[in-house]
Amino acid sequence: MKKYIFVILTIILISGCTREERGQLTQRGHEICSAWNTAVDAILTDDVNPAFVLNAWIISDEAERYIIEDRYFPQYKIRQVDATTYGLYKGAEPYSTINTHGTHITDEGAVWTVTNHFGYSYAIFPIVEEDRTVSITNLGNDQWAIALDSAGFPQSVTHWTLSLERFTNHCSIFAENFTLSGDGAFAFPVDSYWEMQYGSTDEPVMQHYTLERPMQNDANDGNKLKWEDGKLSLTVSHSGYESVDVVMEVLAYFHYGITYRGVTEVWDRIGDTVYYE
Repeated sequence: MKKYIFVILTIILISGCTREERGQLTQRGHEICSAWNTAVDAILTDDVNPAFVLNAWIISDEAERYIIEDRYFPQYKIRQVDATTYGLYKGAEPYSTINTHGTHITDEGAVWTVTNHFGYSYAIFPIVEEDRTVSITNLGNDQWAIALDSAGFPQSVTHWTLSLERFTNHCSIFAENFTLSGDGAFAFPVDSYWEMQYGSTDEPVMQHYTLERPMQNDANDGNKLKWEDGKLSLTVSHSGYESVDVVMEVLAYFHYGITYRGVTEVWDRIGDTVYYE
């Protein structure tokens, strides 16, 4: 099967100690944060959100199911694989499979597992080409634990809590105000722009991160992340090289303050995130 690999830009070391409006002094810090944002977006968009959409599809009548499928899965067809498992199919090949374990995602204690069979397509996490599996556990009070299974993605983990402001049974989580809290690590393969900094090696470049203040998404109907609050601190490391610390804070009007090697600058865009004018 054809794999679409989207390369993520990152790291050349820069130093400084001043604060300026968006310039080039934090360019590499911006690229590091964009890599993080793209990885988060991949999990939420390709793994987590389809589970919530499928839950709405399961509990809907036949007429409503057609509407949901056409709107949220226009390129795929939902097929029931067995009593508890559903697949998103494009032709004969499943893009992903979702095991409900006989529960609704809104049931407290429910655990759903989503396996993305094109996990390598974003060029994030894997050193080897493997499926990506994410578990979604209902913690009650409109909160879900999101955990990336690192079996196929060595050294990449997520310890997230997804909290919906109020669950109104919308199909898409992006149609809700939600916060994302927790920490984790992403292992990026060393290729392309990473190779400029670290050379050719099989060892991954690591991002260890903590959400010091939960990332808050503003509800929208475009299936896009729109962070309106939050603070991220992360460390990028690779053996034999100096580690790099980066802080990203969401400011007013959907702007970002990025601190990289003592310099703080303001950016109006991070990765694929869409902002208001």
